[in-house]
Amino acid sequence: MTAPPERSTPGPRSKRIRGGWALEAAGMVLALYPVYGWIRDLVGVSRADAFHNAKQIIDWQQRLGIFHERTIQGWFLSSRWFIGFWNLFYGSIHFAGPIVTLVALYHFDPDRYVRWRNTHADVESTLSDLNPDTFRSALRALA
Repeated sequence: MTAPPERSTPGPRSKRIRGGWALEAAGMVLALYPVYGWIRDLVGVSRADAFHNAKQIIDWQQRLGIFHERTIQGWFLSSRWFIGFWNLFYGSIHFAGPIVTLVALYHFDPDRYVRWRNTHADVESTLSDLNPDTFRSALRALA
């Protein structure tokens, strides 16, 4: 009777060398960040367009009866420390969250790391602003 073949794990290739995770992460950042910047430059939106889009969102929220932003802002705008804390938190968590999560997955569950690294890259590329008319067509569909 023969033993069943060992299952090879589909973990990241960079796990085969010491410090490979850092090389992989640096390679992804160095390769993807310039592409992201290039795409953002292609899709530049004027302040007038951004203001028009914001007014459309507010109009849509008012029609649904879910526009409560002015009331909620009134509760907190006098607390500058509170607003400052949440601005810092919001700005930093979008960078730190994915990095900490991917590093933890890389070290503790390499099989899942590969899937979530690829998922993160796919979502980022899908959500990038490749077509400036996407916003307008999405609002028309919701109206």
